[in-house]
Amino acid sequence: MRKHPFLLAFVLLVFAAAALPAQQTLTPLEIKGRKIFHEGARVKSPKALEQIIHQAKDAEAEQLLREYKNMRTIGTVVMIGGLGLETVALMKQLNSNGDGGSATGLLLGGAGLLLTGAIIQAVGWSGKGKAAVQRYNTVVGGGHPLSFRMQAAPQGLGIGLAMTF
Repeated sequence: MRKHPFLLAFVLLVFAAAALPAQQTLTPLEIKGRKIFHEGARVKSPKALEQIIHQAKDAEAEQLLREYKNMRTIGTVVMIGGLGLETVALMKQLNSNGDGGSATGLLLGGAGLLLTGAIIQAVGWSGKGKAAVQRYNTVVGGGHPLSFRMQAAPQGLGIGLAMTF
């Protein structure tokens, strides 16, 4: 090997480069109305959105996403309370047998809770949800270090190495 020090250095360089993990390219998210798309496919669940945003490893985007999920949970709980009041009002109305028992207050209270829960969820999306996606897009759109990948590729009558930048 003393006669071919460059060959030894080249082989070591190739193995070292092949051992490096290939960097994963992150693509931005698209917002169309209240729907989010990633690489052309719709992101349907908050868990899927969380997994995508987590890949950027940005604490601010993850914090905004947590706040959005908390507001979504609060809105859902309030809406479930409204549905409960509506159910109680309907049961009271059905069981009143015309004795003058009115459930108007319960119906209006349930409708108010349903509306409040929907508003909480909408404010959570427009405030924290969109901000999390925009922060992720800012991080992803920023400058990334140069990445490359080495792989075996057929060339003519043999096999060579191809570098992709």
